Amino acid sequence: MSATCVPAAAEENDRLATIHLPEGFAIEGFAAVPNARQMAWGKKGTLFVGTRRDGRVFAVTDEDADGRGERVREIASGLRMPSGIAFRDGALYVAAVSTILRFDDIEARLDDPPAPTIVTDRLPTEGHHGWKVLEFGPDGLLYLPVGAPCDLCRTEGVHGTILRMYPDGSGMEIYARGESRSPSAAGKSSMRDHSNRTGQAGRPAGHPTPSSSASRIKLC
Repeated sequence: MSATCVPAAAEENDRLATIHLPEGFAIEGFAAVPNARQMAWGKKGTLFVGTRRDGRVFAVTDEDADGRGERVREIASGLRMPSGIAFRDGALYVAAVSTILRFDDIEARLDDPPAPTIVTDRLPTEGHHGWKVLEFGPDGLLYLPVGAPCDLCRTEGVHGTILRMYPDGSGMEIYARGESRSPSAAGKSSMRDHSNRTGQAGRPAGHPTPSSSASRIKLC
């Protein structure tokens, strides 16, 4: 399935005008994707985009090389918070709470996406902090966080951890413990660190709130 999503120019300009950049920098819209979350580039220039509430995964392509993603194709739908996206060896990996899916040779089949292969369906099913981000580390392993199923509680098992596994889902193990929710699974800095943030900023007054913290874990 495919669609072309072009936001109203005035609306887009109003949003971009609220972003303040250093002198010499500029920003412009590339494509309109509903509820976009994690993104990953394919080897052939396709931008894959996960969502949370929307339940879909999209592929964005620049058809005329003008620097804008004119065409937005729907790769998958009906998934549970498929926010996590990663691309490796021609395959798109999608994390949907308890399941990680793999779409093989996806860039050759954007108009007719293949049925996904289940990499693993052994992750916790809780939705609270259950959305994922995916990242391949320099060791070739797939890293992902498993958030705590609560705002303030003791965690057990794989909750509150960062997991890693081989691309086929085998060899799953706990890489780090002690996170409630993480916006990044492995990071992409030059040192290949894991950037992790915990805490509950933005909770209403009176809500039991643990102290926030930020940590960085180097991937060897």
